[in-house]
Amino acid sequence: MLRETLPSYVRRFFGLKNNSTVCGVSVLETMEKAKVKLAHSDVARRLIAVRDELGVKNAPLAEMLGIPRTRFLHWISASKSANFPAEEAMIMLCDLLPGLTMDFIYRGKIDAMPYALAIRLQARMQGRNPDET
Repeated sequence: MLRETLPSYVRRFFGLKNNSTVCGVSVLETMEKAKVKLAHSDVARRLIAVRDELGVKNAPLAEMLGIPRTRFLHWISASKSANFPAEEAMIMLCDLLPGLTMDFIYRGKIDAMPYALAIRLQARMQGRNPDET
């Protein structure tokens, strides 16, 4: 069923219900056709980059986010069976790193982030040390 292909937070963000339509077109079908997908491995890479930028280990970060360490480890495992990170925890993560956005975590968009932070996180995602010239 199409409804199950979109994560619940995407449906909530857009205010979508089972059969939401705009101008007679099913929004869910349109989004599915446009292949609005979030890759677990990409989200995991971005979470690891943010963790490294904060300079903390998994357990302390999980504690700061108010979640069990095992849940955080599951999020960064990039497993296809992993759930996407909870919105509440990601909001708290954005509060821990000024300039970090939910768009970056879930979609990789850097438009609304400070330039310096975007460059540092991209370097970390590529396995480079952002402090090296």
